[in-house]
Amino acid sequence: MADYQNEDLSMGVVWNNQYKTTEKHPDKTGHVILTKPLLRELVEKVKAGKEARIDLAMWNRSGKDGKKDYTRVIAKISKDSDSEEVPF
Repeated sequence: MADYQNEDLSMGVVWNNQYKTTEKHPDKTGHVILTKPLLRELVEKVKAGKEARIDLAMWNRSGKDGKKDYTRVIAKISKDSDSEEVPF
């Protein structure tokens, strides 16, 4: 099982898009902050001619005020870029 308590994890958040006014606007927006080690490993994979795939794991959460729901995101480099299975 993956270790999601590691401080070196690349993490992010996704929220419902409160500014959505048309069907063309995204349903959710957010960001992921990549750690330097993850980014370095991605660059090395690309330089070696390999696919640089990032696997994501997500958990639904509620804000401290209980009003603004969001999704917590963890990003990890896929250890087997040819596999379709998600390792989380």
